[in-house]
Amino acid sequence: MDPFYAGLARDNEPWTEQEDALLGTDKDRVIAAKLRRSSVAVTVRRTKLGIPSYSSKRGTIPDSV
Repeated sequence: MDPFYAGLARDNEPWTEQEDALLGTDKDRVIAAKLRRSSVAVTVRRTKLGIPSYSSKRGTIPDSV
């Protein structure tokens, strides 16, 4: 299954501290697959919390949504 759609059922569930801790540690689509959330949900949450993208930390082109 495409990671973008992998976790749509979980997108409306509250985020845990453990999930928040994973944000920005890898590409959003990889984190989305691990958390069973959509990549859009991960990107929105990461941005809302002010966490830079993994690729911007590495000096590469950011994930596209």
